[in-house]
Parts: sequence; structure tokens; C-alpha cells
Amino acid sequence: MIRVGLVGVGFMGWIHYLAYQKVRSMKLAAVSSRDPKRLKGDWRGIKGNFGPPGEKIDLSGVAGYSSYDELLADDSIDMVDLCLPPAIHAEY
Repeated sequence: MIRVGLVGVGFMGWIHYLAYQKVRSMKLAAVSSRDPKRLKGDWRGIKGNFGPPGEKIDLSGVAGYSSYDELLADDSIDMVDLCLPPAIHAEY
């Protein structure tokens, strides 16, 4: 099982989350967001140009981090999925 850390809980993070729910060999293990509501699973404000709007989701069993560095320090994470705006990818 590949344990995924999701950085950025916006539109692309939501779409990737939906994909991880369908892949048996992957599990969302952690999320990183500066928005405390999103760390608690309130993703209802997320909208994009395709796919369904965000919803309130159950993040029990998923670690929540307010910083990227905290998520990277989690040794249980196998893969980091960077879902930040393209303009700041190089920064992270």
C-alpha cells in the first residue's frame, strides 16, 4: 500500500483525492493545508472547471499538517502529491 501525502487542498487536491479513493494500492495518509477548515475535512468551498464541487469528507485516520515541512517529516509517507498552484511549484 502506497501512503500518499497530499500538499494543497484546493481544486487539484480535491480531484486527486477522488482518484485515490478508487485506487486500491494507494491510501491518503496525510494532507497539508494552511486552511484549518480543510484540515478538518470541510472541502465544500472547492470548485473548478471540471469534476464535482468539494464536499465535507471524513479525514479520520488521515494526518493533518498546517505546513509542508511537517508533512515531509512524517516517515510513514511514501509519496508526496504536490497540488499547489503551478506558479509556486518550484518554491516547494
